[in-house]
Amino acid sequence: MTNQYSLLIDIGGTDIKVGVIEVGESELLNIRRYPTPAFLDLSGLKREIAPKSLMKTCLEAISQEEKSYGQFKTIALSGQMGCWLLTDAENNPVSNIVSWQDKRADERMSDGDSFRELAQTKYGSKSLVLAGNETRSGLPLFGLFTSLHKAKKKEKFRFHSLISWVTSQLVKDHSYIVHETDFAASGMLNMETKSKMDSLNDFFTNQLDFPEVTGEFIKVGKSFWGNSDIMVGVGDQQASLYGSKLTDETVVVNIGTGGQIASLLAKYPGSSDLQVRPYFESKLIQTKTHLPAGRAINSYLTALTKKGSPFLNYDSLYNLEIQKPSVLAPRDVSHFETDVLKIQNPKSIRETQEISEEIVFGFFVVYRDALNKFDIHPPKNLTFAGGVGQNFRALQNLLIREFKLELQIANTQESTLQGLAGLISRDK
Repeated sequence: MTNQYSLLIDIGGTDIKVGVIEVGESELLNIRRYPTPAFLDLSGLKREIAPKSLMKTCLEAISQEEKSYGQFKTIALSGQMGCWLLTDAENNPVSNIVSWQDKRADERMSDGDSFRELAQTKYGSKSLVLAGNETRSGLPLFGLFTSLHKAKKKEKFRFHSLISWVTSQLVKDHSYIVHETDFAASGMLNMETKSKMDSLNDFFTNQLDFPEVTGEFIKVGKSFWGNSDIMVGVGDQQASLYGSKLTDETVVVNIGTGGQIASLLAKYPGSSDLQVRPYFESKLIQTKTHLPAGRAINSYLTALTKKGSPFLNYDSLYNLEIQKPSVLAPRDVSHFETDVLKIQNPKSIRETQEISEEIVFGFFVVYRDALNKFDIHPPKNLTFAGGVGQNFRALQNLLIREFKLELQIANTQESTLQGLAGLISRDK
């Protein structure tokens, strides 16, 4: 069985999903999930994962699949974009893995400003636009700036994304390289030139080394335990869009643990209300990310269950029929952590129904407003992908009615793994 199969790994926030395909094919033969290690501490602004724990899980997953399929010809990875860590020159961690959910940059300095505000001023608005037009506090650019600013010793480190570091740990001799779909989420890639921003050395006072950036889906080395080709890791959002068959005629609404809307761009727009990201085959996408999604739904359902409502579950929420959304007051699903605390104990099926409709309408308002920023004329197909997106018929119906578009459902439940499969089979 040696070298007859390829392994696909997607490092998510909840699970590390692995899939297997036959060499030269793209059909997923097997899918398994392994729990992603939990955050080390939830009490403050930091959201970190222990590198050793993550690698242990990844290696256990690979070993388990090799028991069934033998040594793999190729191993391809994707994972959460916007996660990072610092290493020495031999790729040994000197920090934990910092999540995209991290908010250390929101810490206030003695003058009252946050580290993020200081970083934004130093980097400049023009650079932020060139780097994709994202300013959230969890942006690696801001987290790195904060950590280095607070460091007691001024040392030089290597920057790694989560995925570039994992690939470095799987190979004998690592090519220090990162894929542009992954690096773009750092706030440090020039979207016009597809290269690192020129100002990085000055911005970080020459304390960081950065990997080579590539737009090609290439091998970074051979596995340290055998002869498998380890491919450069790619961004999970782009891999998911690739698995969802994103085309010029579609806008994809991808809702899983997180939410995203994306469409292809004909050329670099110069400036945009949306985030601009590299895609595959030298293409660009415009996207709106970090929209409310599965985590929000889980929180609402958990809160209602604790308040004694036996009337609501995923299926009933996803399939609600809302006839007159204009009369509803939408729930603030973008801030679901605080909004769930405002829910009163429902005393009847009718009250639960009303809360359910408010939740769905809250999702509709957020996704409607986001879609209004996209160019969807002439009319395009609206493709729903992701475990939540494919099943959220109440939201699908509201958006289709609002924009008068054709509805499509992605033909796979595992769009990210399917995207990796497509990338491997494409290059054969």
